[in-house]
Amino acid sequence: SPMHCDIACFALRARLASPTLKTLRHGRKRSRISLPMNVENFDDPYRLLIVTPIPVQRDDKGYSTLDLWVRDLEAQRQIVASLCVVAPLGVAEGSLRKIPDGITIVPADSVVSPAQIGELVSQYDVIQVFARSRRQSSTSLSFARAARDEGRCLIMGISSNRVQTTILNARGKSWPRRLKANVVARSICSTQKRVARMADGVFLCGHGLVDMVDTDGLNVHVDVASWIREHEVIDDESYEIKMRRASEAPTLSACVATRLEPMKGVQLAIEALRTLREHLGTRAPSLVILGSGPEQRALEELVEKHGLGEGVQFRGTFAYPDPFFAEIRRYDVMLLTNLNVEQPRIIFDALSQGLLPVCPDSTPYQALKLDKRIMYRRGDALALAEVIANLDRRELLTELMSQMRQLVRRFTVDSMHLRRAAWVAGTLRQIAGPSEAETSRRDY
Repeated sequence: SPMHCDIACFALRARLASPTLKTLRHGRKRSRISLPMNVENFDDPYRLLIVTPIPVQRDDKGYSTLDLWVRDLEAQRQIVASLCVVAPLGVAEGSLRKIPDGITIVPADSVVSPAQIGELVSQYDVIQVFARSRRQSSTSLSFARAARDEGRCLIMGISSNRVQTTILNARGKSWPRRLKANVVARSICSTQKRVARMADGVFLCGHGLVDMVDTDGLNVHVDVASWIREHEVIDDESYEIKMRRASEAPTLSACVATRLEPMKGVQLAIEALRTLREHLGTRAPSLVILGSGPEQRALEELVEKHGLGEGVQFRGTFAYPDPFFAEIRRYDVMLLTNLNVEQPRIIFDALSQGLLPVCPDSTPYQALKLDKRIMYRRGDALALAEVIANLDRRELLTELMSQMRQLVRRFTVDSMHLRRAAWVAGTLRQIAGPSEAETSRRDY
């Protein structure tokens, strides 16, 4: 019955509330957690093979995939000796870009037998895999097993909390949908544990993911995720002009830029705007929602329900980076409304273009040591409205914008991958053991 299924959902949710990755290899005595560090150079390149669930499309010009993923791959290709990506053929949802020469693409359906996979794996030093549900991770698991068989370094990347996201996106849906979401979430958790037991290391894109992992015996690298390159940060003159414009404008302009799905919490921005309209009247900011997704119709209905039609616009998606940057530069404030504990990379997009981000008080934002005056209680529309209302004091807005400017230069996509590469190289050295020279010095 529906009631029994709801009880089953509740029980599964309780068991999934604190998913952990247990001890990895037998014999490991201590966990090692690597936090972001300053790395000026990386001169120990390795050959990297990445197994990804992100599809690629093939045409007569080569392979294309999501523009943001191409940017990530480009940054890694500049560091490693060679880069191979094993990906499914399919339709990638979003803005696409051609994958540049120098990155080898292998369609996942072209390497299916253990012999084919083993031969490919043997050509690389480091094999990077992912873990989603068991059904979604079959290729990844095959490559993980081959990496162990071939004696290659195996690392697993976790870029988001898909367990929590799966449950959040099913909230308010039918009981069969909620039950299915809990089953999928449990499968993701189980697969992560399984791959972690096999791996030589796990990297996490954001401090908010640390709670997912029981670090006992685990070699973990935690870093701050970013898409930005340093040359894309607007110059000082443009920044000053933007601050002056914000301080003189009669009302603030705010935007949200994200995929429109339940866990992104875009409804919080709409509810906050309704509160601001009631208290600030015509001084309430305008709101532009950038993005697309399954929740768009529900969000449009919420705007209509609250009578906010003239104050809220849905402007769709913009290709990354230049069209997207040009669009967000039009606004003063970017509202981050994620209900999950992840740290969206878009905070650095906002800062790079002179927008002040307003962030939930989740762990990853606190780890950045952001000013408390731009943070609100996660999931609380009223708290969000209070922060925005305070920014109507333009001297506070410009003060905070100036204060946040330097943060973006510390966290770029290139520096992120440089730090990760240094961690991988250290993991490779640990696996290999001390060199002959080091052994001789120690014996001496």
